Amino acid sequence: RGPRCATCHGVHDVRKSGHPASPISPLRVADTCAGCHAVLGREAVTPDSIATFVRQYRESVHGQAITGGLSVSATCQSCHGSHEVHRGSDARSAMHRNQIPQTCGKCHTGVLATYETSVHGHAVAAGDSIAPVCTDCHREHDIRPPAAEESSVFPTHIAEMCARCHDDEDVARTYGISADRLVSYRGSYHGVASRFGEERVANCASCHGWHDILPSSDPHSRVAPEKLAETCGECHRGATANFARGKVHLLGKADNPAAFAVQAAYVALMVVVLGGFVLFIVADLWGRFWRRRGPGGGHAGQSSSAEEDRLVSPTESFVRMNRRERLQHAVLVICFVSLVVTGLPLVFYDWPVLRTIGFMGGQFWLRSWLHRIFGVGLILVSVYHLVYVLTTRRGRQMFLALMPKAKDVTDAFGTLLHNVGIMEGLYRRGVLKAFLDRHPALRFKERPLYERYNFIEKFEYLAVFWGNSVMIITGLALWFFTVSLNVLPKFVLDVFLVVHSFEALLAFLAIIVWHMYNVHLNPSVFPMSRIWLTGRIGRDELKHEHPLEYQRLLDARREAARRVERPGPPRK
Repeated sequence: RGPRCATCHGVHDVRKSGHPASPISPLRVADTCAGCHAVLGREAVTPDSIATFVRQYRESVHGQAITGGLSVSATCQSCHGSHEVHRGSDARSAMHRNQIPQTCGKCHTGVLATYETSVHGHAVAAGDSIAPVCTDCHREHDIRPPAAEESSVFPTHIAEMCARCHDDEDVARTYGISADRLVSYRGSYHGVASRFGEERVANCASCHGWHDILPSSDPHSRVAPEKLAETCGECHRGATANFARGKVHLLGKADNPAAFAVQAAYVALMVVVLGGFVLFIVADLWGRFWRRRGPGGGHAGQSSSAEEDRLVSPTESFVRMNRRERLQHAVLVICFVSLVVTGLPLVFYDWPVLRTIGFMGGQFWLRSWLHRIFGVGLILVSVYHLVYVLTTRRGRQMFLALMPKAKDVTDAFGTLLHNVGIMEGLYRRGVLKAFLDRHPALRFKERPLYERYNFIEKFEYLAVFWGNSVMIITGLALWFFTVSLNVLPKFVLDVFLVVHSFEALLAFLAIIVWHMYNVHLNPSVFPMSRIWLTGRIGRDELKHEHPLEYQRLLDARREAARRVERPGPPRK
């Protein structure tokens, strides 16, 4: 069944190869070869049939050019030869691995000249059988233009394509290179954006080049230290030498000890803080169960006098948050939630739900701009709050009342021990009874009396104050990173990135665990406290949650009532 002369050239209708009707004309040779190769199996070499290769060629950039009438485009014989066709494993074949650059270079002469000067070209010329050739990157029959999404060298596919060699442990061991470049790239902003479908973001070829790849030790390399600013400047105008002051591919502690230390500190901080939150929540739930079934409980401020209802009506409510404060809170909630939704996909880009959010229907730029817009909103509401505190009497009073005091520390421990009930349990069993009789406060039988703002609210306010400051500073540095890198070395910006990411994660988890419990899931206010909506707090809630403030209110009204009942001498 092997082909003979007439199989390709015809029998009685033999024509010159340049004639459009000739079976070996560039415009028809693919059909001629397909006469055999589209039907003959090739199971000994690949599970696919050669018919697949024929179909791939017809859909490729070369095949489409032939279909369009461009006779100089590559055909089967351009690569495999005409009469001297050999198997690809034969060193005489034009498709032998070592011959592929020269075969492709017959048409792509400029690319060949560039490739031969590259690190890959030098290795192939020296007989290296591992170094990549044209078909390793562009494939063989289904070569597509780089702008086509199905192309192997489409911008979002390049990282995975390069990783086929550079992440191979055997290849890395042979050449003494790192096998973790793809991991480090995927963890960077460029890598995350690329995985979300952003075509314009930098990939391997953007920095290292396409056909002119050289080692970083070569002064002509695009990633040589002295040329790195120029390379980065192709995308980031105004890039300076600071762009090169730091590792690009961060893989571990050695690449940036400062960033690694900050990340480790944040992980430890999250464990301690969130662990403390969970401890307080469990203790609070246990305390509620214990107080309902044991004697005592509550706090000293819960007892009421006979005149209380006359001084403070049970239905009376008091302003807790005025309109301006509720507006600040609402804007803060909207900005925070939106920043979390548009920012977390960059940190947890492997989570399917977050990938869907980050993808934004293929418009990754929309996520970026939304994140910046709500970041500006966070800056504005923070500045407004600062002005509110500095310029209004109520704002200054609120700020001073929210500042922590020594009592808040004792309140926190007292609340925890009261809810757990350890000391009271020991007292009932007669353990340390004499000592606790002399020091009854150490029994923690009653919950501490809270001021207008308790330790929970003060902690949350300071956390927001600190978190906003950190997020705004690091966020602006990362947003205008070209300006930042003109002043700071790159490793400092890497630290900012770690701080920005982990501070956001810590804030998100704190809101979910701590704030949601105290404001929404706490049995006293479930399904939620309405103060942030109405701005008002009822008498019973004020009495229970802020007894010292309530006591001051009672004292003030009692004193006012006494003045009415016993008026002073008439004025002159």
